[in-house]
Amino acid sequence: MNEPQYEITGSVPIWKKYLLSPDEASELTGLSTAFIRYAGQMTKAGEYDLPCVWIGNHLKINRLLLEKWLEDKTDGHRDFKTAFIVKQIKEAIPHRGRPKKVR
Repeated sequence: MNEPQYEITGSVPIWKKYLLSPDEASELTGLSTAFIRYAGQMTKAGEYDLPCVWIGNHLKINRLLLEKWLEDKTDGHRDFKTAFIVKQIKEAIPHRGRPKKVR
């Protein structure tokens, strides 16, 4: 009869979530959202090691494994492959306007 009343809130803090969206992972780590999304696509293809899972077309990042992954990556001995990933991101963005004339 006297059931406990629970307050339902719309959002769970990032540090309590188990799976993060790319935007939340970006906010937590400081890495760009584009980097996280492309690293997720590369991981899906077997070319990178971001701790993520695909649920349909949605990329989700495991927060606990992401923190461990960052600790391992920031030991100074490993490369994020950022130059390669940033180049791929820039190539994937469509260019505006007409293409330059080739002379």
